[in-house]
Amino acid sequence: MLAELLRQKHDLILDKWFNLTIETYPADTSKFLKNQKDQFQNPVGHTIRKETEALFDALLDGAEAEALAKSIENLVRIRAVQEISAAQGIAFVFLLKTAVRGELASELSDNEVLKELLEFESKIDGLALAVFDEYVGCKEKIYEIRAREHRMRSAKLVEQVNKHYGGPEDPDQIKDNNA
Repeated sequence: MLAELLRQKHDLILDKWFNLTIETYPADTSKFLKNQKDQFQNPVGHTIRKETEALFDALLDGAEAEALAKSIENLVRIRAVQEISAAQGIAFVFLLKTAVRGELASELSDNEVLKELLEFESKIDGLALAVFDEYVGCKEKIYEIRAREHRMRSAKLVEQVNKHYGGPEDPDQIKDNNA
């Protein structure tokens, strides 16, 4: 019963979920992401729309969170590069619940629909856990890249200072000399 209702309201739910997700961005960004339809001028908005639809369809079809890995990865990469908390980074998943409840408000008085909705929301919670794992993994990669860049800049700076003041050419020699 719920699956049929969700399929009937598929586009409305997706539009609502997309808009709720886009509203998590600053106002100017949100306006651009909503209004610019060209995928090449707005790859972020295009990816959010495409991948949220893929996730929603997969949930409707009963797919497990692991089967959604590519869509999850594509969405999380967008969120992970932003200076936001992990909670903010994955909150878009829970906005699907808001979108579904909003579109099914009149049908929720039916106990069977409500029961099925709770089961569907459990799938959304499972999706959120998979998104969180991916988000943490992306953040770790970003921190590793930043740390490596910092080490490389520091090593180059030490090398330049040593060249200028006549110190060892190889920064590793500094460690050996201090031992």
